[in-house]
Amino acid sequence: MDAQLAVIGLGSIGSMALWQASRLSDSVVGFEAATPAHGRSAVGGDTRLFRMVYLGRPEYYPIIERSRRLWAELQAETGQQDILTPTGSLSIGTANGSFINSLLEATRINGAEHHVLSREEMAERYPQHNLRPDDCAVYDPHGGVLRTDRAVSAAVAAAQA
Repeated sequence: MDAQLAVIGLGSIGSMALWQASRLSDSVVGFEAATPAHGRSAVGGDTRLFRMVYLGRPEYYPIIERSRRLWAELQAETGQQDILTPTGSLSIGTANGSFINSLLEATRINGAEHHVLSREEMAERYPQHNLRPDDCAVYDPHGGVLRTDRAVSAAVAAAQA
């Protein structure tokens, strides 16, 4: 319990902070009211959509890109696979509508890799989606599924190691 740095709360952010801090010093301790990745935590439920193509603030893009690289490092370091499973993700809307236009403007600003798929391309690649005649999709090749419980548990284990 005696350390130079204490991380209070070992949820999605605290566990990653603990892991990164432990790489810099062996004088780090983490505290969690329950157990890491418990069922009542904010990350409970175990899965979250991860995407690089989004309508958020452009200054967040480098943080999201860094997160993607760190989850890959965490998987490699701990041998815990499927923390972030890249599946690609789709955003669907009216081709010239405000949502798609705003999404494409955000990708122009932040440089997120993406592909615009026409209704016809969607019918060929993803026939399960029945788009309207004026719809299209924006494909994010780096989108996927984040297994939050695995990420938290792996980060805490890596910090302990």
